[in-house]
Amino acid sequence: MIAVARVANSVGVDIAMTAWRSMPTMSTDAEGESQVSESGHPTIIVDHELERMCDEAALSLEGRAELFQRAGNLVRVINGAGSKLRGLIRSPGEPNIQSIPLSQMHLMLASSADWKKWKKDEGEFQLVPSLPPDKVVKGVLERGEYPQCIRELQAVIETPMLRLDHQVIQKPGYDEYSGLLYLQPRCLEGHSVPEFPNREDIDEARELLLDMIFDFQFRNESHRSAYLAGLLTCHARFAIDGNIPLFMVTANSPRTGKTLLTEITSELVVGRDFTKMSQHVDEEAERKVITSLAMSGCLYVLIDNISKPFGSAALDMALTTGTVSDRAMHTFSMVSAPWKAVTWATANNPQFKQGSDTAMRTLEIALETELDRPEIRQGFRHHPLKDYVKQNRARLVMAALTMLRGYCAAGRPDQGLKNWGGFDEWSRLIRHCLVWCGLPDPYEAHAELLESADTDRQLKEDLIMGLKEVLDHYKAESITFSEILTELESQIEYRRHNQNQAISFPRIHQALMQLCNVRDGRLPPSNVVGNRIKRFKGSVSGKHQLVPLDRGMHGFRWTVREVSQ
Repeated sequence: MIAVARVANSVGVDIAMTAWRSMPTMSTDAEGESQVSESGHPTIIVDHELERMCDEAALSLEGRAELFQRAGNLVRVINGAGSKLRGLIRSPGEPNIQSIPLSQMHLMLASSADWKKWKKDEGEFQLVPSLPPDKVVKGVLERGEYPQCIRELQAVIETPMLRLDHQVIQKPGYDEYSGLLYLQPRCLEGHSVPEFPNREDIDEARELLLDMIFDFQFRNESHRSAYLAGLLTCHARFAIDGNIPLFMVTANSPRTGKTLLTEITSELVVGRDFTKMSQHVDEEAERKVITSLAMSGCLYVLIDNISKPFGSAALDMALTTGTVSDRAMHTFSMVSAPWKAVTWATANNPQFKQGSDTAMRTLEIALETELDRPEIRQGFRHHPLKDYVKQNRARLVMAALTMLRGYCAAGRPDQGLKNWGGFDEWSRLIRHCLVWCGLPDPYEAHAELLESADTDRQLKEDLIMGLKEVLDHYKAESITFSEILTELESQIEYRRHNQNQAISFPRIHQALMQLCNVRDGRLPPSNVVGNRIKRFKGSVSGKHQLVPLDRGMHGFRWTVREVSQ
């Protein structure tokens, strides 16, 4: 018989793999004599059995060290040449995960096995060399499931990383436990994190990192701790089986140091600039960019210089689901990829889009200065700071990992912190680690952001209390917003002829204008108000709740009810 890597439909890939490994890579000649393949590769017979050939071809890829599988695709790691396209800047040398092109798959399969077919010559059938059929090559690329001999790649890292079992990946190469490929930079060769750091090690590591950011004027110590939370997250992303917040560096004035803060972070983590993404107004375009970054395995993204109200459904989904999807260009098929990126952003006095949940998913790192020209400051402890970080990168990276590893080795003692819903696993590791190391809880910086960014809360309060004022004035149980708009229009018209006449219900008037984003001063149509008000149905402000009742000729009737606290 011909010794080939046959895979029966009734058995699994792993069983087939065991059987295949036990077979000699041999074929037979026309007389039945065994012949050993000179290349040492398995022999695959080319015939009409396409499924069998696809299975054997996939198994033949075992020896390809450059080949991995990820999210149902065959991929490889390439060094990017850098790019500046569509508001996306990627630095040269950044490793990218790339799906294997069809042409390259053809070359790999051709060299991974001896492809042969039967040919009749002078009345006798003989095996002659052949090439993998195009349908087989395409079938391997699109099969979606691959044997375990092809290693699973989760991401490519360029810094030591805390794993899910709280051990530190320090040895360069592929890590079987996590599926991470560690490309160790030269400056970290010979450096390692102690398995069981003692308290002296922890204190020294903390002070070294605090010394690095000594000259930055944080709003308060919780914001300094928030920065360290972002830095530690960069070295512990794959120890967190869940969502992580967006880290936004803000400033009350330009030239305060927010860009420098992100630059030293990127220098520590990857030795170059993070991938920079511009703020997008078009959510569809933003979703495509995010999906593209996820497919390439990008781990660190900086949304630089936010200048417009910030937040989008595409970004919120990436931050909370861990997977992004989009329709592939020129096709009707959807592509999905895991989103593991640690996302940073910079902005001066940022505002968040009304209705978006991005502020709830953001940890602010606020810089504040009282100087009119902060760029002329002098007397820095480390100047220039980027050179200091570059020269001491190994010590600083080991300091961050020493804090993380020390906390885990101590059994991750609970610090009794407030809950941050949606980021429980991240909080349990990063926030608790920082507090255990003697630093403030970074959640306090997040709470400050919510106080200033929650425009919806003020709008909700104005809608509910403004409606209550109208109901109390008319001693009515309920009212439609169409009736309210009619009354407001009547008052506005009367005021045009009598400037001393004030509008009777200014709170509901301003709330409706804000709800519908009115800019020309005219009242919004009742159907627009009806659609916008739906998202506040059942909302509570203090002891009062906005409640819709029965639907009448002019739309839903609304009322305000008291609720028990």
